[in-house]
Amino acid sequence: MILLLVADMNTIVIGGGQAGIALSYFLKQYHVEHLVLERDRAFSAWYNRWDSFRLNTANWMNVLPGMEGAFVPKKKWYDVATRNEALDVFEDYVKVVDPPLKEGVAVRQVVEGEGVWEVETEAETYRASNVVICTGYNFREFVPDVSDELPELVVQLHSSAYRNPEQITTANVLIVGSGSSGVQICENLAQSEKFGKVFFAVSNNAVIPWSVLGIPIGALVRSLPVFEIRRNSWLGRRIVQHWYRGDPAMAPSPRWLSENYGVELVGRVTDLGDGGIVCADGKIVPVNELTVIWCTGFRPDYGFVQAKHPAVVFDEMGPIHERGVSTGVSGLFFVGLKLQHTVGSHLLRGVGRDAEYVARKILEAARGQGRIVDRNFGR
Repeated sequence: MILLLVADMNTIVIGGGQAGIALSYFLKQYHVEHLVLERDRAFSAWYNRWDSFRLNTANWMNVLPGMEGAFVPKKKWYDVATRNEALDVFEDYVKVVDPPLKEGVAVRQVVEGEGVWEVETEAETYRASNVVICTGYNFREFVPDVSDELPELVVQLHSSAYRNPEQITTANVLIVGSGSSGVQICENLAQSEKFGKVFFAVSNNAVIPWSVLGIPIGALVRSLPVFEIRRNSWLGRRIVQHWYRGDPAMAPSPRWLSENYGVELVGRVTDLGDGGIVCADGKIVPVNELTVIWCTGFRPDYGFVQAKHPAVVFDEMGPIHERGVSTGVSGLFFVGLKLQHTVGSHLLRGVGRDAEYVARKILEAARGQGRIVDRNFGR
């Protein structure tokens, strides 16, 4: 296949979710020529949520740059939005920002050249002084190796493929992982009263209640700026250590689901035995008439980035950076990383501030290189 080499561009943004579109908002404000490449459609990750999905963050926390008014105007400031309410907001937001966006364009690789980055897609190769990776920390589905050992009669799917209880045709279901996804999906399945048994393999995630002493948690968080804590502070480093062990989940707790819906709690899935799926607490989940939903999260994947000296660009935790600016190579940036600058960086509210910082750095680099940005771009 012959690839079309497109003319040089200042900045290529990879990913059209909240990070990429928020960054585009600021790049347009600064009149920096750029292009956003999205493999699916803008905010595609949110379209792939299950039908009963609800946000874990309060209405007041869901702010994106350039957005006017409340996230969902009809809701109270401490309430949470549903999937469809959020999608309506995101569709309107794309119209407001009007980014230079190409949807349905998957990036195959990003290669570091001599003072330039080459971004290769299936049909075209772009050259840019800067590349910003906005694929987020939820990029590649993660499923434990034990899934390969399960017999073919067991139906398996990742939480990203789950939509509603009607999708499950077996008599029993096992949800693996008790983070927010696992809790919400388990509750949805249990409420349907469609299954003979709902098993829930818990992983000891912390559970945050929706209210404390009658006060909504969204109101308490507003008065206690937990999400403003910087990751490099003493407290931030402590939070980082705990966070990487597993994201906290919003209520209900697994115990509450067991007491109110009859969900059978089991330990972490460890192996496959003669009697079925073996759990850490010694319990066995029979494999007959069983669907397993892996709510085991995602992992970052930066294998498509070909840097000359990868050891100074990435480590086992991901990008080596300072507030989203690569410290190992020039012209490489990130927005949407978990704990990128603060505890709340991965949230909608935090993404906007990180995007503004990275956009300013790109503007400074352009001026320093004598590359005047397009002052008419975005007008």
